[in-house]
Amino acid sequence: MIYIYLGEDDFSKKEEIKSLKEKESAEVVSFFDCTPQMIQQAALENTLFGGKKIICIYEYFSKGFDSGILEVMKNSSHTVIFLEEKLDKRKTETKKILSDKNVKVLEFHIPEAAEFTSWVKKQAKKYDLKLSAKAEELFLKRLGASLNNSGYQTPLYDLWQTDSELRKLKVFAGEESVSEKDILDLVSENTDDDIFKITNAIGEKDKGAATRYLVEYMDKYAGGDEKSKVIGLSGLLAEQFRNILIFQKFLAQKLSDKEISALTGYAPGRVFIYKKLASRFSEQKVLEILRKIELLDLEVKTSQGPAALQFFMIIDSAMK
Repeated sequence: MIYIYLGEDDFSKKEEIKSLKEKESAEVVSFFDCTPQMIQQAALENTLFGGKKIICIYEYFSKGFDSGILEVMKNSSHTVIFLEEKLDKRKTETKKILSDKNVKVLEFHIPEAAEFTSWVKKQAKKYDLKLSAKAEELFLKRLGASLNNSGYQTPLYDLWQTDSELRKLKVFAGEESVSEKDILDLVSENTDDDIFKITNAIGEKDKGAATRYLVEYMDKYAGGDEKSKVIGLSGLLAEQFRNILIFQKFLAQKLSDKEISALTGYAPGRVFIYKKLASRFSEQKVLEILRKIELLDLEVKTSQGPAALQFFMIIDSAMK
């Protein structure tokens, strides 16, 4: 059987391969950078003890290889899976691949909104993890799934992280039900959505929105006195603008989303948002903001001046 797995959801692709492996009692063989000849040899040769193989071929067609390899694969006794993030469906070659009746195409996209909630329920059931309705709601909120109000529709969480958090809760709770306190104690809060909202407002030069989001963030997350709040938030924004600077370099090098994900370890949603933010600032402006934040940090730590006022003056200058 020949499969093509499309989409950015690498977690579910791996789960599907694992399921096939167990179902067929097969050995998994992966190719990340290979020639058609190497794949042809793997597809036609038998294993040492005559067992079946699942041959996983990553980003084959996106590298420009034609669909002729499919004819060879039809004669294989093994299961062959091509894993691609996307294919250009406008191309004649792609249309030929997708219309082949001997090829089964499956789409894997990161679930959002209600679909993500259903996915979490399914994974919790898989691990026999007992989550009350309130605990589940808080779990989703901690991941940032219910806070995606930054103007971008791509989720900031990823399924690898979510699955890891669920397994961590299972180890802690065992056969007991997970409480809201357990969620607060064990699941780290995803504040990225709030930071992205602030940065996005700065990029759009929307002073009203930037001020509102900054005040809301400082009231909601940063604890302690005013100076501590400013130091904490300026550190987060500095990290944000350093990432924007890095992404500007990536865009200048014309790296693909897949290459950027491999270099940074970021999920597709995070890559998408940083690319958007990188396009809204000039490199000179980013360097200027970083320099001002650095000076602010030094000033706040060594003087008794009005930290919040200085901070908001810097944010105001960033939007000019």
